[in-house]
Amino acid sequence: MTFKQKQDNFVENLTALGDWQERFNYIMELGSDLPEITAQRLTPENLIEGCKSRTYMRVFLDENGKISIQGKSNSPVPVGLIAACAEVFCGLSPAEIAGEEIFFQTQSELLQHLSITRQNALCKMIKRIQLLSQNI
Repeated sequence: MTFKQKQDNFVENLTALGDWQERFNYIMELGSDLPEITAQRLTPENLIEGCKSRTYMRVFLDENGKISIQGKSNSPVPVGLIAACAEVFCGLSPAEIAGEEIFFQTQSELLQHLSITRQNALCKMIKRIQLLSQNI
């Protein structure tokens, strides 16, 4: 699946749900499947600054050169936001997302339904993935 297709799929799945309570439940359910970051990786470089919760996200390339994401938070919504990023970015190479428009967070209206601090956290998560892709 291409990056655009993965984003379209996320938008379609989220917007197919009824109200925003259902949509946030879906986001939190995604978080239950997120690979958890190991204790030794709970470091300042993996911390998402500015998030009210203690939220950690590790972005790295797996043995096949594909984006992989692990995360942990003391709140289910940030874990779900990390999982949403994983849903869209994991399994792709940096070249597959380099220079491409990132729209899943706006087209699904997810970004506008988050608090300011969670909006900032999601934007930082996306930026972290972009930086990894640009630095390869």
